[in-house]
Amino acid sequence: MKKQIYKSGFAPIIIIVVIVGMVVVGVSGYLFYKNFVQKKSNNSIAGTSAKQKSDNNVYSDNNLSFEYPKTGWSTTTNTRDDPSGYGFKYHSVYLRSDDFKESGDGNPGSSANILEGTQISIVKNGPNPAGDNGPRIDTEVKSAADRDYYTDVNTIMVDGYKAYSYIDQFGSPVTRFAKTNYEYGIAIFRSDKKYDMYMAVYDLIRSTLKVK
Repeated sequence: MKKQIYKSGFAPIIIIVVIVGMVVVGVSGYLFYKNFVQKKSNNSIAGTSAKQKSDNNVYSDNNLSFEYPKTGWSTTTNTRDDPSGYGFKYHSVYLRSDDFKESGDGNPGSSANILEGTQISIVKNGPNPAGDNGPRIDTEVKSAADRDYYTDVNTIMVDGYKAYSYIDQFGSPVTRFAKTNYEYGIAIFRSDKKYDMYMAVYDLIRSTLKVK
């Protein structure tokens, strides 16, 4: 009888010890994860973000922002009225290679204005009172593609907006999209039409462009 009482009294103690042990292990594991594993992961993410930010220059004004390489390029900004008389404003940012030279011909930012080097134009124009820039771009691009004026036409996303990427009738890569009643365009120009080695910069701008 005494032996049975001893056994029944000892079993709850073992259970309590096991439970306490499990709690201690669980708390220790949580603290280790919180203080070492998660902190290391967060520090790694923060370090990666800081590195990504330090890899490029950032252009920013009241209309738009984008990233571009730290070396080999400079920016020039130009705001002018639309010469057609519709009351639009063109806000243009020109990203130019260090060897860029103007020819003195054509409008600012046009392919005819380039004597040497590379220029990437990032342009905002508007406002269009009708607010129909999106449908107008759709119609224009599809019509030009049907007539073979635009080739390699693709639909992509730029800053969350549907955009058209294509090669225009002059052989220049162009991207266009609309936000409300404003139109945005990105185009790359060279007098010799050799764009391959500069497309990475063009793609960087498209992937980081933010419109305001």
